[in-house]
Amino acid sequence: MAEAAWYFQKSLFLEDVLRAQEEQRAAQDEWDKVTNVVGIGTVTYCSRIITYEEALCYFKEKDLSPYMSAIRPVIQRSGIKLILHYLFGPPRLKLGLVPARDFTFALAQCPFDNNNTLHLEILQTIYRKLTNTVYDCPRYGSHWERIGFQGSHSSHDGQIVQLHSCCAGNDPATDLRGVGLLGILHLLFLTTGFGNIELVNDIYSLSRDREQNFPFAVMSLNITRVSIEALREEALNRHCNERNDITDVVNEFYAGTFLLLYLSWKNRKLTIKDSGFVLKETSFFAKKKPAYVLRNLREYHEEQCPMVTSQVFTNLAALDNQ
Repeated sequence: MAEAAWYFQKSLFLEDVLRAQEEQRAAQDEWDKVTNVVGIGTVTYCSRIITYEEALCYFKEKDLSPYMSAIRPVIQRSGIKLILHYLFGPPRLKLGLVPARDFTFALAQCPFDNNNTLHLEILQTIYRKLTNTVYDCPRYGSHWERIGFQGSHSSHDGQIVQLHSCCAGNDPATDLRGVGLLGILHLLFLTTGFGNIELVNDIYSLSRDREQNFPFAVMSLNITRVSIEALREEALNRHCNERNDITDVVNEFYAGTFLLLYLSWKNRKLTIKDSGFVLKETSFFAKKKPAYVLRNLREYHEEQCPMVTSQVFTNLAALDNQ
């Protein structure tokens, strides 16, 4: 009987071991499903954080020739306008900088590709940096409104994108029409650049203000549009020639123009209903005085008082006449 009891206890022990192993396998399978599924609900997958430099190098290695035929790098002038531009306009861009200029315009023609891992990682990096979250968010959903995308509600008529105070930005890629991948590259530059930490925190905080809120991402895309126009109108030629560079100048002009709009918006107590006129006002001023925009950005980064005071920013038109 003792031997029979021993075999009985052994069989129970083996059953417990097998049951524990089965439960462990089931738990592992369940965990694997949780950590890899990206759906509409909670996401616990963590993709790579992409730096601006990494993304730029990637796009420089891509063949953008299919988009080159659609770019419009300069304004075509004729007659008296051409003569006046030649006599009194900005200097011509150095020949060696033309490829970099055209690359910038080609990026603005490139659409977002849902099948491109890097495109998705850039989008996730922007979201996670702004919201200070660890994990990725679902590709589609109203959560994109948190960082200021407006999805299908945005206007893409070639003019300044309309801003709305309450829109569900289910697909941020639809906001990129008109500025393409250059739009998300600028957002990546702003959110991941070490020197931009204070700037992006200031702007994003204001965009979430209870009274003065605005859609951060869509506002950024509007500033990218202004930067494209400034490059096309040759307003940045002098600065590009002096520094023998296109990308850095355009990036800094973008950031400086966003700073200009931020100071104007904050100090004049503007709200979303003022977005149309202040975007046009900022665009006009920035393209007319790019040196001022770049210099003001440098002073901001140096933690000095910005050149433009609250009093001045109550009237950009008055500053324009100085």
